[in-house]
Amino acid sequence: PAPLVFSSGFASATRTAEGGAVFSYSGSDQDNWSCSGDPARCGSGAGGNGATSFYYAYYQTPTPATGLYNGISVLAPGVTAISPTGNTPGVQLSGQTTVNFTFNNNPEWQASGTNNFGVLLTLGKFYDIGSGGTVTPCNLKLLAVVTPTNNGAATSYAVPLSAFSVIQSCNSGIGTAGAALAASPVSEVAFQAAGGSAALPAVGGKTTGANFTVAANGVYPTTLALTGGVTFGVSAPPAAQPLDFSTGFASATRTAEGGAVFSYSGSNQDNWSCSGDPARCGSGAGGNGATSFYYAYYQTPTPATGLYNGISVLAPGVTAISATANTPGVQLSGQTTVNFTFNNNPEWQASGTNNFGVLLTLGKFYDIGSGGTVTPCNLKLLAVVTPTNNGAATSYAVPLSAFSVIQSCNSGIGTAGAALAASPVSEVAFQAAGGSAALPAVGGKTTGANFTVAANGVYPTTLALTGGISFRP
Repeated sequence: PAPLVFSSGFASATRTAEGGAVFSYSGSDQDNWSCSGDPARCGSGAGGNGATSFYYAYYQTPTPATGLYNGISVLAPGVTAISPTGNTPGVQLSGQTTVNFTFNNNPEWQASGTNNFGVLLTLGKFYDIGSGGTVTPCNLKLLAVVTPTNNGAATSYAVPLSAFSVIQSCNSGIGTAGAALAASPVSEVAFQAAGGSAALPAVGGKTTGANFTVAANGVYPTTLALTGGVTFGVSAPPAAQPLDFSTGFASATRTAEGGAVFSYSGSNQDNWSCSGDPARCGSGAGGNGATSFYYAYYQTPTPATGLYNGISVLAPGVTAISATANTPGVQLSGQTTVNFTFNNNPEWQASGTNNFGVLLTLGKFYDIGSGGTVTPCNLKLLAVVTPTNNGAATSYAVPLSAFSVIQSCNSGIGTAGAALAASPVSEVAFQAAGGSAALPAVGGKTTGANFTVAANGVYPTTLALTGGISFRP
């Protein structure tokens, strides 16, 4: 969503640049709640141009008041009054998250200790809360109470819309700012000092105030000033942070975070599950922390026609993918790559079929059975990677956009982005898989294994990981 301009500045003391009305209002217990100039004094004015145009309103009493309000209202483009008989036009929000403005108050009010001001949104939808045929107009009102950070200088504010509360619901049943803003445009934005017996309702544990204690030249002034426009902005989302899936190997069966680690392999020569005859296989681990490692090898005495060899690393604390329920994992939010350090053996590297697969198994459980039979299923995403290492462990950062959904579990989810938004990652696997055992092609590339380059009378395919696995922005 883009920012929305409610007003871009003041064209005069009565209108914004967009033709919306601007006006002030004030009063206290000393003038029967409406400034008459006796004994309290009040006034307003405007000046400047465009982004540096300004509007101010002051109210001052000769002695401390017990209740006091002073406000500035800015109406939506072309709106000169809130209608008492129908809907009032306004600015309809859609995804905006803040109301932005530049505000200043006078130093006496700032120093008073009761300097919070209110930002009040009046929405355009008309409600009639009358009865017995009598029309009683009502509009939803939302309030945020703001503690000023300025100290004698105009200061920019971006007040989250989440900080607003509904203080007038018009019997609508709408109780949240989000629901209110979805139901109606904003027709008026007001800025108010309101203290003592005139204070607005407390919001977020804070109450609006005014100056009752700090005098200047024999009066107690409360002044508000706006500079430039009022907009509804879009706050930048929090920057995505790296997420550790694992930081290394604690043993040949566990990561440092307690996730399971294991290997698996087979080919057409051993009925697809390594038994040691005729193919040989094994795995092991060593080292510590970031230099810890895990490897898995598979070798055949003659070239296989189909072969797989894999290493699986499970999420922190996870020892198996559940066959009956969701499996915990690492939930991504803004990360864009999966990062790891990988190595393969030189024979496989030289074989010409050296692509390896990175396979993400997600934690959400799906039952794809029928007739009362439970058939568990988890989404699986695959990226096919061409190794850049040549006999040395090499760091990889594989874009998550390179992954495709290869197992959808009848979920209707067809993209990696949608899958990763719907479920955490519970397993990251690294696989050699070639010939008749190849995984599905992704991005025009197919996984492979070593069928052509022998060493010491066998055809080896070895994978090795060093250190941890992380997801990074």
